[in-house]
Amino acid sequence: MPVTPEEKAQILACLTRSGYLLESRLVRSLSEAGFFVEPNVALLDRRTGKSREVDLVAEFYEHNPKLEKISVRTHFVVEAINNSLPIVAMTEHPESPITDIDAFVRYATTPSDAPFQTRVDVFEGKGVFTEKRYSQYCGITRKKAGDELMASHPEDLYSSLLKIAEFIEQQASEFESRQWPPEDPYWRLWFWQGVLVVGGEILTLDDSADGMSLVETPRAPLVFNFHVGEQPKTVVIQLVRERELLPFARRVIEEDRTLALEVNDVRSTFQDRVT
Repeated sequence: MPVTPEEKAQILACLTRSGYLLESRLVRSLSEAGFFVEPNVALLDRRTGKSREVDLVAEFYEHNPKLEKISVRTHFVVEAINNSLPIVAMTEHPESPITDIDAFVRYATTPSDAPFQTRVDVFEGKGVFTEKRYSQYCGITRKKAGDELMASHPEDLYSSLLKIAEFIEQQASEFESRQWPPEDPYWRLWFWQGVLVVGGEILTLDDSADGMSLVETPRAPLVFNFHVGEQPKTVVIQLVRERELLPFARRVIEEDRTLALEVNDVRSTFQDRVT
């Protein structure tokens, strides 16, 4: 039987509440901004042997004739959630001498021993030393209308964060293990950045001597811990409001442009090794 107008209205309302329309808007806005976008990219779940999908992977490419055989780019690994109630980021990640800052920026290079690695400060270029990061998160839910709000780790939220983390680790590891031809002339500095785009609010918890308060924010970097087999891993995933995704991505691209110029400066002093 044909779908009735009332059923169509219900379907539209259902889609609006879900993340599907949000994902479609992200694909469209990134494509219109000049990004190469691949929706629904498969990821093999090594625990179950089944295939899962991340919502989209995007990257921005522009040709600069002044940067010969230099490739610096970020792969944005994006999941989308249309949360009706806020996601809260809390507990500022403490600075510590034992903190492994390598975990805060996932990147790989070619060649693996590229000379620029000791001459270009990737962590400075990516703002590792200036950005506030959070080590805890929760979703706010309520079982039904009128019930009290509850703070928890909703399964869909955790699943999205884990998919991002595992996809990044899989892609970066495959890049690092790839057998590049010895004659390959390119110097590459490739980054993988996880982004969870939310349709609703993001709040951060300010817990100071004066008491606790919640602050609405367009973006909150989350330090997310997971395991690959028995090996613990850490990745920083950006919690981002929908409207903040393009401004954030453009800032990352500007960082990449600056780093590309620095890599090119190093290369100019090593011409005898790469020609």
